[in-house]
Amino acid sequence: MLLNEFLKEHRTVQELRSTVAKQEAIAAKQEAITARQQKQIEALTTGLQKVTDQLAAASPSGGGLELTKLAAGQIRRGGPTPRTALKNQ
Repeated sequence: MLLNEFLKEHRTVQELRSTVAKQEAIAAKQEAITARQQKQIEALTTGLQKVTDQLAAASPSGGGLELTKLAAGQIRRGGPTPRTALKNQ
């Protein structure tokens, strides 16, 4: 009877060790994914900073693009954008 209890506990310990090994493998994979994503974030941040710097350098005012004129179409056409009304059908 004591031997049976010992064998049950031994099986439980083996199962727990197996579970721990699986969880450690999962954690290692997640750490690798996190490291790769961090490198991607850093690369994207660097690229975004370069584009931001280029836009600031290309701006006539030195402080950024004049979005209001660009959005209104005044830069290309030389005047305000024509407005159209949509009718409900």
